[in-house]
Amino acid sequence: MAKVKGPLYSIAASGQIADAMVFANWKGIPWVREQFTPQNPKTAEQVSQRLIFTQAINGWHDRTTEQKTGWQTGIERKGYTMSGFNYYVSEYIKSIRAGETPAETSPL
Repeated sequence: MAKVKGPLYSIAASGQIADAMVFANWKGIPWVREQFTPQNPKTAEQVSQRLIFTQAINGWHDRTTEQKTGWQTGIERKGYTMSGFNYYVSEYIKSIRAGETPAETSPL
């Protein structure tokens, strides 16, 4: 992914040009890349991973506001550059892969 300054001679650009290039912004950094169509192999491992990921997201939605705030506060104390949601999903997936029950509250 290329970082760009003044994409397309403008202040900002987003979207795609035909099926060739994609322009976007990530955390305030404009970038451009070649357009591609992702593959969807639907292997057993991929389907399993998607199921775990879906369960993690549903688990986040099932958390109370206080629990979500706890995950966000914990991650901010550590100085990580991710959201409480991202940290929850990461920890959830690690727990499932280790055969453990995912934590409801932040371990931080």
